[in-house]
Amino acid sequence: MLRCTLWSSALLSLLTTGCFGTPDADRLFEPSARSGVAGTPGFASGPGESNGVAGNSDMNAAGTANVAGTTGSPVAGSAGAVGTGGLAGSAGSTGGAAGIGGAAPVAGAGYAGSAGSAAPVCAESFRTCQHTFTLADFAGAASDAQLWGVFPPNVWSSGIALHKSGATWSATVDVPWGFEVHYKYLVDGEWMIDPGAAIPAVADLQGGGMSSVLPGDDCATWDCGSVEVPDCPEAGRAAHLRMVFEDAGYDAVELAGSFNSWQPTTMTRIGTHWAVNLSELPWGSQVEYKFVVDGHWVRDPANFVTNPDGYGGVNSVLRVEGDWWTCVG
Repeated sequence: MLRCTLWSSALLSLLTTGCFGTPDADRLFEPSARSGVAGTPGFASGPGESNGVAGNSDMNAAGTANVAGTTGSPVAGSAGAVGTGGLAGSAGSTGGAAGIGGAAPVAGAGYAGSAGSAAPVCAESFRTCQHTFTLADFAGAASDAQLWGVFPPNVWSSGIALHKSGATWSATVDVPWGFEVHYKYLVDGEWMIDPGAAIPAVADLQGGGMSSVLPGDDCATWDCGSVEVPDCPEAGRAAHLRMVFEDAGYDAVELAGSFNSWQPTTMTRIGTHWAVNLSELPWGSQVEYKFVVDGHWVRDPANFVTNPDGYGGVNSVLRVEGDWWTCVG
C-alpha cells in the first residue's frame, strides 16, 4: 500500500485532491470523472482525387457550312444572225451560268440581229437563183472550159467561161427560179455531159446527143431577172430549138427545111459540131429538114425518122419540142 503525499504544486493538487486511502494498483491511472476541454475539431478530409482525366471523345467535327457561290456574271448574248428577206434576226444567246450553289443565272442581254436586206420584189416567173457549176479536170491538161445551156437570155447561144482553181473548173451563174435547166460543157472543143450531175442526162434533141439536167431550184434568196420563165400549157408554147450537125472537117454546113421555106441558113461551127438556133416554132408541130454540107443535101444522120422528099430521096422529120419556150396566145 502506498501513502498519499500532498504535493504543494498546484498542478498536483488538481490531480490528487485529498487521500481516499491507498487505491488499488489497477485504478492508479483511471481518469477523473471531470470532462476535459473539447479539442479543436479536425478538418474534414478532402475528397480523394478522381481517377485519371477522361480521354476526349472522338467527335466528328461539324462540316464547314457550304458558302453560296457567287452569281455568274451574265455575259451579253451574241447578236442574232442578220435576218433574211428583210426580217430581223433571232435573239442572241443567254449569258454566263451561276457559280456553284449560287443564284440562278441571269439571261444575257442578247440583241436581235439587224434586219436583212429586203428581198427583191418581182413575180416568181422573173426570179433567178445563183448556182455554181463545177467540173473536175481529171487529166489536168484542159486549157479551156465553157458552160452551155438554158441560161436566159443566153439560151444555147454562147458559152459561159469557167475558171480553173487547182484541178477544178467552175462558174457561178443565174438560173431561172424553179425551172429545170439543161446544159453541157465544152472542154477544149469537145462536148461532154456533167459527170457529177445528180440526175441522169436526157436526150437533147440536138442531133441525138445528151444533155445534163439541173433540177428546178426554188431558192430562198433570189434576184430579179429580165426574162420571164415560161409557164403555159404545151398548146400555147412556141419552142426554142437548137439544131446540130457533127463536124468531120467540113468547110460549111447549112440547114434548110419547112420552117425557113427551104432556104439554107448558115450554121456555126462550135467545137466538134455545127449549130444553129431556131425559135418560135409551134410546140408539137412536125417539121421536115435537111443539111447542106459543103453543097450536098443530106438527111440528118442522127435522126432515123424520115419522109420521102419527092425527088427520090428523104427528108428528116422532127416533132417540135425543146428545153426552152415562150408562151404565145
